[in-house]
Amino acid sequence: NVYRAKTKEVSYFDVNTHRGINWYKYNFPSKLEKFFKKNRMITGEATPFYLIHPHVPARIAKTIPNVKIILILRNPIDRAYSHYSSAVKNNNENLTFEESLQNENSRIANEKEKLLADPNHNSANYYKWSYFEQGIYYNFIIEWMKYFPKENFYITSYEEFFKNPKENFNDLFNFLGISNFNFE
Repeated sequence: NVYRAKTKEVSYFDVNTHRGINWYKYNFPSKLEKFFKKNRMITGEATPFYLIHPHVPARIAKTIPNVKIILILRNPIDRAYSHYSSAVKNNNENLTFEESLQNENSRIANEKEKLLADPNHNSANYYKWSYFEQGIYYNFIIEWMKYFPKENFYITSYEEFFKNPKENFNDLFNFLGISNFNFE
C-alpha cells in the first residue's frame, strides 16, 4: 500500500520549487496507476534537507496541509560523523572531522543568513558543512510545529526504531492509517 517517489530525494520544497507543482506531482504514481491498485495507496518521499531548510515547512503547509511527517532521527554524533564521511567520500571535505567541527560556524554563517533572507537561495555549502548544526533537531522541529500539529508527526530515534522493527513498523503503519504487515 506504500509507494515511494520515482527518485529517493525529490528535493522539491527546498531546491526545486522553481520547477513547479506539476513537476513535483510527476515524481509520484499517476491517478491511472492508483486506479488500478485494489488497495488504498499512499505515497511519499524522503528528502533529509527538508528538515533544516528554513522555508520548507511553510511551503509544504501551503501545498500539502495535511501531510504526515516521519522523522527517524539518528544520534547527533553518529549523524554528524556519517555526514562528514560522506562529504569526504564525495570530495566535498578536506579537513579532519575535528577541524570541520571547529570551523563549522565560520563556514556556514553567511550561508545560513542567505537562506533565511532569500527563499530562493540554494546553499550547497550549508548542506555540506553543517555537520553539528543539523543534529540539533529541536531547533528545526520547533519551526515545523508552527505549521503542523503534533498529530501530523511520527518522531523516533533511529536506534530505538530498529531495536524492535516489527512493533515500530506497525506503529508507523497505524500512524499512516494503513494495514499492519506481518513479517518475520
